[in-house]
Amino acid sequence: MHETDTPQSQTDTTEQRYITTQYGDGGEQMTLVHDTENEQAWIQSDYAVEATQ
Repeated sequence: MHETDTPQSQTDTTEQRYITTQYGDGGEQMTLVHDTENEQAWIQSDYAVEATQ
């Protein structure tokens, strides 16, 4: 196994830096945001954000 200059990607969406994953249903929701350029960076949000006018 040798190192290359090409970064390894687990998904085909290499142009998408942030991947959001939502868990839960109803009033109990949690959103995780993963920074694909920093494997250690995970952002957790305990509340779903809704846009209102």
